[in-house]
Amino acid sequence: MIKTMFKVSVVALTITVGATAIPVNAMSNDEVLESIELGNFELSEEQREALNLADEIEQLLIDNELMGEKKNELRAAVNDSNTAKLRSGNFIEGILDSDEGLSASEISRVYKIGVDATNTAEEYYKSDSQLRDAYRHFIWNFNAANDKKLGKSKTRTATINHEWGLLLIDDAVDYYNNSFKKYVRLGMIGSDAMNAAFSDTINELPKMKKNKIKSLSSFKDTATKGNIMDWNNNYYGIYYSYMSDVDQAFKQAKPFLILAESKVSSSDYKKVYEGGFWK
Repeated sequence: MIKTMFKVSVVALTITVGATAIPVNAMSNDEVLESIELGNFELSEEQREALNLADEIEQLLIDNELMGEKKNELRAAVNDSNTAKLRSGNFIEGILDSDEGLSASEISRVYKIGVDATNTAEEYYKSDSQLRDAYRHFIWNFNAANDKKLGKSKTRTATINHEWGLLLIDDAVDYYNNSFKKYVRLGMIGSDAMNAAFSDTINELPKMKKNKIKSLSSFKDTATKGNIMDWNNNYYGIYYSYMSDVDQAFKQAKPFLILAESKVSSSDYKKVYEGGFWK
């Protein structure tokens, strides 16, 4: 799908008529219903690749203990496992990373360094959740930028997408539900409709990111104070990665960091937006 993995693009379900695969949107509803009733339908190649990518990202999350039985209790509270995945910001993050050129091993490495940063921050700042989060994002970016297999550019892509993974959850779930209803109206049922809708949603995620923000005004409407704080601190974690000691770097960067969501101001929104810290 994406450069090193797969290439994400939105395509329609295909119906097999004889030996020819015809996109659903090239047929009338009556023809589609008749073909589906006969069982002559299949996912397109791009849709199958989207499902393969989803499985791969899910496995990376499980391997890094970011998803699994203990991490994914929400599976019991939603309609199906596809919805549960789309409610995981880390899952969406991985899909976007893949679309923007990161390989599976690189995505996994970013996840691991992020988990390590979380554990370190919890040891350092047990009683201050806001300072803990600021430190976590700073050292995550600092350490990933200094990782020979990642570097600054790939770290920047991945940690920006970490915030996008959270921002796109509602959009992704809504798109999936609407796609599922569309396929049900066409006559598909059960897992067939779920798989078709899920693959379409996976393929749509990069477009959702691209089209979500068009101006500073829409940026302010979309990004939370938490997003602004994290994007800002991500930027400086990478910027100060030239230093040899991460704690000294954090100390030197502190005047430029946002150490609590309550400290986020309108000027911070403008700084992050105009600086492109979010894209």
